[in-house]
Amino acid sequence: MLVGLFVLLFSILGGSDSPFVIPKIEKTVMKVIVDKERKSEVKALFKEFNKEWKSLRKMRKKQAKQLKKNIKNYSTENKMLAEIASTSATQRSDINDKLVELRLSIQELITSEEWKKIIDGIEGTKPKKIKKQEKANLKTKVKQNKKLKSIYSEIDAAFENAEDKAKANKYFHQFEMI
Repeated sequence: MLVGLFVLLFSILGGSDSPFVIPKIEKTVMKVIVDKERKSEVKALFKEFNKEWKSLRKMRKKQAKQLKKNIKNYSTENKMLAEIASTSATQRSDINDKLVELRLSIQELITSEEWKKIIDGIEGTKPKKIKKQEKANLKTKVKQNKKLKSIYSEIDAAFENAEDKAKANKYFHQFEMI
């Protein structure tokens, strides 16, 4: 049961809504690259990357729903939950490998001068953009906290024995702090 709860936490909180650290990187890169041929190659790679990223997000949601359903089914065995976790990890790993490969391909097509322009554009970030990002980060944090409370409620509902409930909450709290 605990294995399933931990995997559910990873499914819900595992990752950012943006695959790139640099905000609006795709638009910035398209503005900076002058060569039409490289620009079209990079655009195609971004398109493929976004497709894979969307696929990963959909898969994570689907797996989280499946796991949540199995956790609520009290007759689900730990073996089955571990199998779901293993399958999920393998599928995610495959997509993440592809995403890394695409990022590296994009990186190779951008010259050092173009990277400098991109980075210089970030350093000149306007305060309005920073406030907007902080607001988005706050919304994400609130959403995560709401989901964490939901998971704690599910732990309470899943265990009848107070000792088991306390252990599960303790383990989950430790896991949450990682």
